[in-house]
Amino acid sequence: MALNGLGFIERRLYLFPEFFDDIAVERLLGEGITREHLNDDDLGRTLDAIAAYGPTKLFNEIVAQCLLPTEFGSHCIHIDTTKFSITGEYEPDFNVG
Repeated sequence: MALNGLGFIERRLYLFPEFFDDIAVERLLGEGITREHLNDDDLGRTLDAIAAYGPTKLFNEIVAQCLLPTEFGSHCIHIDTTKFSITGEYEPDFNVG
């Protein structure tokens, strides 16, 4: 799905297997997996499961699993929780610029 999102996002789910026409699916995802396994039904169920689990939670767990076995570990993870919000009405300043 991540590969698909890098340039194939304007297509309907039923066209998802076409994305893999020129990709070595077995080499990428494992022996015995073909493009037919990557159909709209499976993709829909996967997206539903990710939504139910929590996309942010899933992403954080994937990143943690990728970093922990490396020399980086978890001691250098930085999360920027800064948030800027502007609300209200402001008078336009026509003298700017």
